[in-house]
Amino acid sequence: MSKGWNFHHGDHHDLSSEMLMARVAEVTETAVESGALKSIMTETESVIEEGIEFELRSISSYRRKSAAKKARDPDFNPFLPFERALYVCDVPGSTSTPDGAETPYVCVLNKFNVVERHMLIITRAFELQTHALTLGDFSALAHVLREVDGLCFYNSGAESGASQRHKHMQLLPTSATPFDTHFQGFRDDTPSRIPALEFAHLGMNLPYDESTRPSGIALMSVYTTLMGGLGITVGADGESSAPYNMLATRHWMMLVPRTRESVCEPNDLAGDTGVSLNSLAFVGKLLVKDRAQKETLLRVGLMKALSSVTE
Repeated sequence: MSKGWNFHHGDHHDLSSEMLMARVAEVTETAVESGALKSIMTETESVIEEGIEFELRSISSYRRKSAAKKARDPDFNPFLPFERALYVCDVPGSTSTPDGAETPYVCVLNKFNVVERHMLIITRAFELQTHALTLGDFSALAHVLREVDGLCFYNSGAESGASQRHKHMQLLPTSATPFDTHFQGFRDDTPSRIPALEFAHLGMNLPYDESTRPSGIALMSVYTTLMGGLGITVGADGESSAPYNMLATRHWMMLVPRTRESVCEPNDLAGDTGVSLNSLAFVGKLLVKDRAQKETLLRVGLMKALSSVTE
């Protein structure tokens, strides 16, 4: 059980995984009832391409989300302040957060969720999404991963598919992905690429112990190694020198360098057929807004689409 969690400001509790997910379920129920949670309905199908399985989701409620986005002020920050109806708990950024102190991170539900119980770990104070992840960020992530065997991801920079400027990591409550068998090829001691996954990437196994699970220090160490392997540097202001996607479970971490946000058909110079790809595309989970985007991806080829935004 992990110390330092806070459901109601000032009231700290030990929190087991059952308690955290029960809290997420409770907040989900009330947020649905109040209309604060705007779940996006999708249809899911499995696509096999040259022996590699992908999960392709098509949005059926895209128009409603699109209209909501168009009505929003471009400078609007949904995390400052965050929406109280979506609040799950505070998350400590280190083991030394004193009792009663305000934690630097907050866990909230993703307002426009495709997957149930999709959580966001946001910085309480404003930081840019283009800033590199820090030991504090990874300590917060480690606290959550100790309780939830989930999949974390971070979209850094506009080309990575980041939709908000305020720094936030995302967590799905299950770590299972279509590419799981391929990720078993990552090594313990050095960054490596998986040959079957043709997009640019580097990954490593995380040091794992059932009693401690990944620590913030271990996550930060592997992240720093992978950043160096991709030639991505961090400036004095915290800015990363290039956009990328970071994905991690309790067992592995992968970084994907990005050159473009969207994939288009070869003859589409205007980008009208563009399909935006975020971190989840690189574990085999792709999302399209309509049939036209689905057809674009299938014509381009799913693995080729992933490669085209990382070259």
